[in-house]
Amino acid sequence: MFVGKLGFHHQIGNAARMRSNVAPAPMAKAQAAQNLTLMRRTDHVEISRRGRAAAEQHACAAMAPLPFVPYTTLAPDERLSHDLLAPSEMPPLSEKDAVLKQFMKQYRLEGYFEGDRFVSTSDSGKIRLPDDVTDSELETFRQQLVRNGLGQEIDWRGVEDDLANMDMSFSNMEHFEAKADFLASRYAVLKDRIGTQFTGDQHDAEMAKLESLFSQYKETIANSFAETVGGFYEGLGQTGTIEEMKASVLVMIDQKASGYEKHLAQAGDYAQLEGSENQWLKQDDAYLASKLREHVSAVSGNQKPDASQTTTAPYSAKDLVFAGMYAAKTSEQITKANWDYDAPDASLGEFFAQLGQDLERPMYEAGVGDRFSALIQNSFRSFMDRYMDTLDHRIKKNQAVVERLPHMAGSLRTELIDREAVYRAFQKVMVQN
Repeated sequence: MFVGKLGFHHQIGNAARMRSNVAPAPMAKAQAAQNLTLMRRTDHVEISRRGRAAAEQHACAAMAPLPFVPYTTLAPDERLSHDLLAPSEMPPLSEKDAVLKQFMKQYRLEGYFEGDRFVSTSDSGKIRLPDDVTDSELETFRQQLVRNGLGQEIDWRGVEDDLANMDMSFSNMEHFEAKADFLASRYAVLKDRIGTQFTGDQHDAEMAKLESLFSQYKETIANSFAETVGGFYEGLGQTGTIEEMKASVLVMIDQKASGYEKHLAQAGDYAQLEGSENQWLKQDDAYLASKLREHVSAVSGNQKPDASQTTTAPYSAKDLVFAGMYAAKTSEQITKANWDYDAPDASLGEFFAQLGQDLERPMYEAGVGDRFSALIQNSFRSFMDRYMDTLDHRIKKNQAVVERLPHMAGSLRTELIDREAVYRAFQKVMVQN
């Protein structure tokens, strides 16, 4: 862990490399000193594994001395190595996970908002971390659950907590279908429970609550996916993709929910609780939904949509999954575009052609449809342009450097990418293959 004050300036990293060849001009030294003075006024607190190295690197900067940066080194704690995943991104729940999940409910943060201020009503002395709960505590609590059960009331607070963080972004795109399955299976289990356990006005009230939550989080997934992934393709010239992908995600989740409902009606003792002392798990909808997903996966491999619904959306579930992963990868390629500037620009066209050819097999194996295949093909030229835009942006920075420091002209590329040469080389390879 590093906790302290740290100043950073983009020139400092280059100072040590430059000092043996170029003596800083007096004006440059004065500007650097001014920058460093400003940096000392900035507090920087960081938790990382690079504390000592960062402190020493910046304290020994060549252009001007920095004061020693205090830091504290802590012993490794494996609790800090855990991935902070949303419930919808986590592995299936075991029985022990379910017990711990119920145990931790007594340590929930409770409170209310007064304007923008959160007022906690929790007992601060009752805060616990899951990793601090001992096995003996869990076993004692499990025995209480065996004796007393969970009761008939649905824990809607727990449902909402589990459905938090359903937004999609490029950073969690690999969990897209898992999130859709998480929501759809939880809906199916709760709908079955409400239909079995409640009647009359209470049944209607519980179903209204469920439908409201299902609609809310379905929209969350669909909107965030469409804005992120559909927005990426629209940025490549494919207009209308945001709305088409939103509609497709909504249909996909509805299809999955319908599929889970039908499977649940025929699955029997899918959670294998008959004859078990843990009958309380029959009231644990999070655990049941997890077991339902596992059962569906084991029986069918993939959740199958209703055949009657397969034509109601522009893109299928397979299209959407591939679209998300491809967009995440391609967006990163554009942002981090790199190229050997000493190589002929025509070789960049050959590189693009290879990327295009390398797409064919994954798309075939993923089973994407013709409409999505056309989307990829139609957007590839724009992808090339965006990639070259990134390269040209860096070259323009080189031009500015050379204009300011003419002696750097021989070491930096200042000619923009010859796009016509790139296009010709790309087309030549594609025609040949």
